[in-house]
Amino acid sequence: FVHYQRLNSNIETDSFASMFVDYLQMIAGDKNDRTQADRKSKTDAAIRTLKQISIKYKVPVFGISSLNRIGYGKRVTSASFKESGDLEYTAGVLLGLNLDAQMVNYGSEKEAETAIKAALNPGKGKPRKMTLEVMKFRNGERANDVKLDYYATYNCFMMRDGTEDFKPPEEYGREESEIPFAQLDLFEARGLIK
Repeated sequence: FVHYQRLNSNIETDSFASMFVDYLQMIAGDKNDRTQADRKSKTDAAIRTLKQISIKYKVPVFGISSLNRIGYGKRVTSASFKESGDLEYTAGVLLGLNLDAQMVNYGSEKEAETAIKAALNPGKGKPRKMTLEVMKFRNGERANDVKLDYYATYNCFMMRDGTEDFKPPEEYGREESEIPFAQLDLFEARGLIK
């Protein structure tokens, strides 16, 4: 775990193009700062520090946040992010990853539960239909949401734009030239091709 005040002092200029924090609630706060008596205060302080780093080093900072228990199984909203009140105000962009079934208004909770359960288990070899929802976009028009297919067996997301279909590695030949670039690194990392 990284103490967020040391984080800023350990960064070398021109040493990175972006920064990923997985996840925000794991950044330790300052034990001597009495204003950070609870997790929410520590998370808010970390978010403000990450914003300062983003501005100072002119790099995007991607923060992954856990969700409140209330948000489990429901569409992600800005209120879903755990212990992060400042996140909604500080972040330039907020994204939420949802099952398509979570993006629908159902007549009853039972109907919603059934649809979400079916979406989580689409069947062998079939993808989960997902949407990366743009909830906030400060410096421009709110962009369109991104439709994705998630192949859990391969831990692989593919854009559902019709430009390229996902095929598992066993359907390709063994030559790298036969495998789409987007899937090549994934398959190599998993030892599915050599």
